Amino acid sequence: FDIETTKLPLRFPNAEYDQVFMISYMINGKGFLIVNREVVSSDIEDFEYVPKKDIGGSFEIVNEPDELSLLWYFFNHMKLVKPHIY
Repeated sequence: FDIETTKLPLRFPNAEYDQVFMISYMINGKGFLIVNREVVSSDIEDFEYVPKKDIGGSFEIVNEPDELSLLWYFFNHMKLVKPHIY
């Protein structure tokens, strides 16, 4: 999985004031992108991502209203699908 956060230029994210605004991951060839709408200005639609013909697939997008909702969705989805590797 990949986690994107806000941060100051040339700094590491700081949990006191930076936010998680996207989490993306793939499970069995299906992609998921969870978006924090407090940071991203508009809803994102589902899309196909195929950077190479043997890599990629469809992405299901979940637009959440804030960081807490984004994190809850991610953790609940991980509990539901129970991937072998986090």
